[in-house]
Amino acid sequence: MKRSGRSSNFAQRSMYTKKVPVVITLVTLFAVFYHMSPFIGIPDNAIIIMFILSPFLVLYMAYVILKYGTPSKYTFDERFYEDKE
Repeated sequence: MKRSGRSSNFAQRSMYTKKVPVVITLVTLFAVFYHMSPFIGIPDNAIIIMFILSPFLVLYMAYVILKYGTPSKYTFDERFYEDKE
């Protein structure tokens, strides 16, 4: 008897949902470190490499948020700013 992939799909999605805050934190820390790097003596070549990598990291972060993030329970007309309770 073949089982549907529904339960394994749920477990996999749950695993990736926990990944969203980690990806956001790491990409944000990378951006902060990139902005501080000229002032703390990082070599120019490393700064250029970080500059080249930064758009890909931001695109990956956006992909993870859109793919595995939880949607809002409100519409834009009901509440346009989600932080307000």
